[in-house]
Formats: sequence, structure tokens, C-alpha cells
Amino acid sequence: MLDKSVESIVDRAIEGESPCRDEMLMLMGIDVESAEAAYVRWGAEVLGRRASGGVGQIYAQIGLDATPCPENCAFCSLAARNNSSKGRAEVPDDEITHYAGVFDEAGVHLISLMATAAYNFEHFLRIVATVRGAIANDMPLMANIGDITFNQAQQLKAAGIQAIYHAHRLGEGTITGIAPERRLATIASAQKAGLALMTAVEPIYQGIPLEDIADRMLEVISQKPYCSGVGVLTAVPGTTMANETPYTRRQAAYFASIMRLAAGTSIPFGTGCGNVVWTDAGANPRGRDLSTDPDFLRRDVRRLRKELARDGWDVPARPLSAWFK
Repeated sequence: MLDKSVESIVDRAIEGESPCRDEMLMLMGIDVESAEAAYVRWGAEVLGRRASGGVGQIYAQIGLDATPCPENCAFCSLAARNNSSKGRAEVPDDEITHYAGVFDEAGVHLISLMATAAYNFEHFLRIVATVRGAIANDMPLMANIGDITFNQAQQLKAAGIQAIYHAHRLGEGTITGIAPERRLATIASAQKAGLALMTAVEPIYQGIPLEDIADRMLEVISQKPYCSGVGVLTAVPGTTMANETPYTRRQAAYFASIMRLAAGTSIPFGTGCGNVVWTDAGANPRGRDLSTDPDFLRRDVRRLRKELARDGWDVPARPLSAWFK
């Protein structure tokens, strides 16, 4: 039989009463292979399908550069401390535009342009304008870049950006060279400028206290993102965090389910229900060699579409109009 306290937490969450911090911590201590954990995952999927209206989405990320980044995130292969022997390395502008066109044609639901903090902001604006002119008007663009001011957020919005990915990371200021206040100020500036927020609780690994993970979940929920989740550490060989022990993806997905119970239906996408999947091209901070073959990229999008549909998600042919309201 299920533990009645776990059953009560999940049932109350489905009815609209989010678990408190202590209840979240209790759930985090449960064996991920237990019947109780399965019930938590079920509750999260119920809420996630309700929050999204049963819609699944495919997001595509294009990495613009592999330049040593001065923010020095210990987990990132592009950090200056992990990448000091390499000089400036940027994906050519025409390749970026080409990737965007391929993803748009293939039917993704958002394109993210990701650059290190070393990438020139004015150059990024030019890329946005070029890409915006090469894709359909209904395709949302997201910026995943370094910290920005309110004025820069307004410029991104004017150039054709609809959303921003930005995270106040676990261990910020310790495993990164970034003051937590700066990350939070960027999030506030982006939202004030009218950009939708995508964010995550990341990176999680076994050295992070569960209390810190729960607190960051509650902080993210309070920021009212459009899409969120839990990002597990990728222990990239050669980085200063290569020897840390990541949680398994199953454990990370379970944590995301707990976050969904706490968020209820306030976050439309992601967070423990499996309705957002990613494909990517260009430079990548996880050290992966990504294919530049447009036929491969198209096949990858088709594969993801089939997987979402197989899991019972409605996968629209084009992006949701909500991005442009």
C-alpha cells in the first residue's frame, strides 16, 4: 500500500493545494523506484497535461560561439578556466541563419540562440535581425546569453526576441564567477521588458543539499516562467566539475515531478511532465560534436515529434500564438 502521507500530498496538489517546503523535502527523500515515487510522477503528469492543455513542444537551440567565457562556470566546457588554450571561435553568421531556416521548415516551436558572455551584444542583435528575417513570423526566438540590463532587454525585444533563458544557478558565485544578484537582476529586467522567461533549477548533482534544491524550486516558481524544469549536471571531461557525481536522469525527472506538484498549473511547459524536448546545432557547452547536416536536423525533429505523439501529446504543426500576445 502507498504511504498515506505521500498519497495525501499528491492528491492535494492535484486539487490545487501545493506541497510546502517540508513536504517537498520529504518527497525528495523517497526511493525513486518506489510505488510512492511512481505516484508522485503520475500526479505531476496529471498537472502538467492540465497546465499545457495536453500540448507538447519541440525547441531547437543554436550555439553561436565556443569562445572562452569569462564567467567561468566550472561545469561548462566553454568556461575560460576549462577552455583557456582556445581563442575566439564563432559560428559564421550564414550558418546560424541556415540552421534557423532548417529548424523553422522542420516545424519546431521555438528557436533559442545561445551565446557565451564573451559574445558581442551588438553582434547578437544583428544575428537576431538576420534570423528574424529568414524565418516565419510566427516562430518565437529566445535569447540565451550573458547578463543584460533593462535597456538591453528592450533592445532584444525590439529586434524580435520573445523569450529569454536565464537561470540563477545552484552554487552561483561559487561554482561560477557570477554574483547571484546579477542573475536575478537580469531576470527581472527581461520580464519588465516583456520577455517570457524560461529557466531551470540547475545544475543538480549529489553534492547539492536537498534544502538548496527545494529553495531554488520555490524561487523559480515565484518567478512565473513560461517553461521550466530541473537540469542535471553534465560532468564534461576536462572541466573542473568532471569528477562530481550527477544525479541520474531518472532521479532528476523525479525531482522535476516534485517541482510540478509545487508549481501546480502555474508553469505551462516542462517541469516534470515530459512535454518539452530539445534538438540543437552549432557550438555546445556540453562538449558534444553536433551534426551540421540539415537532413539530420530534419530527421531529428521528426523523431522528436513522433516521440511526443507516441506519449499522447498534441504536437502542433506551428508554434503557439501565445508567444506573441
